[in-house]
Amino acid sequence: MRRRQEELKRWHWVYTATCFRLDHRCQKGRHKNKLRAIITERSYVATRGGVEALMPQLYYEARVRGMAQAERVLVIADGAVWIWNLVKDRFTDALQRLDLFHANAYLWAVANELHGKGSLQARQWVKPLLRQIRNDKVADCLLYTSDAADE
Repeated sequence: MRRRQEELKRWHWVYTATCFRLDHRCQKGRHKNKLRAIITERSYVATRGGVEALMPQLYYEARVRGMAQAERVLVIADGAVWIWNLVKDRFTDALQRLDLFHANAYLWAVANELHGKGSLQARQWVKPLLRQIRNDKVADCLLYTSDAADE
């Protein structure tokens, strides 16, 4: 349709998820002089049928991968409320974390709103927060951003 310069008239959301076990990873390659973790075995589920269709697929796949025997389960997501609600429903004891890509995007959106898009002040505000997140000091970042929101 794009080649014919036709407008796309409708979109289809595709809901996807991936499952893997932490013991299915190895250290390989380098990024900024650190070994990177590489996942050696994972699976995916996907559907255009919406959240209701995705959850049973994901739950089944997680159980096939050993979730029922796992000591800990970690769910990493983009921050959508419906995901957290589903996790609470199906994976009650799972740890939940926001993925770094979306944390980065959300913090930049706040920085640009507070200090002006692309401004030096926005960069100065967001860079230490991103550093805290990358250095596994998320609690410090949350305290700082909640203090800023109160101002």
